[in-house]
Amino acid sequence: MKLRIGTRRSTLSMVQAELVMSALKSVQPGITVEIVEMSTMGDRKQGTPAASRGEKRDWIHELELAVTDGSVDLAVHSGKDVPALFDSQTELLPLLKRASAFDVFIGKRDEESGIRIPFNAVPEEGLIGCASLRRRAQLLRLRPDLKFR
Repeated sequence: MKLRIGTRRSTLSMVQAELVMSALKSVQPGITVEIVEMSTMGDRKQGTPAASRGEKRDWIHELELAVTDGSVDLAVHSGKDVPALFDSQTELLPLLKRASAFDVFIGKRDEESGIRIPFNAVPEEGLIGCASLRRRAQLLRLRPDLKFR
C-alpha cells in the first residue's frame, strides 16, 4: 500500500508530516509513504501587504483541493491553524497524541550580562512580538499593561 501525504513546505509542516509518516509506518509495516510538498496561498502571501488580510483558509485550501482531487491521500496541517469551516468532502482527524502545549517566552538579551530576560522582568508597558490572538489574550490576562506587535 502507498500513501501520499500533502503538506506545506515549512519546517514545522514537514516535521509534522514526518511524524505522521513514522506513526503510519509503525502501525502498518511495509506501507510506503510519500510526502508531497505543497505551496498554499498563505505561503505565497507571506511578506506581502496581502498577508495582513489573510485568513486561516489561505493555509489549507490547496491541501483540501489535493485531497478531494486525489493528488494526495491525506494532508497534514497544524490543528490550531485550521478554520472552523472546511471543505465538506474532507474530515478533520487527529492522528497523533498531543505533545506539550506549553508556549515559550524568549526574552531579549540583557546588554550587560548577555542573559535573556525572563517574562517577569519585562518592563511596564513592555513590547511583545506575537501574532497569535490566543497568546496575546493569555499574556494580557497576566499583564494588561503589555503592548504587542
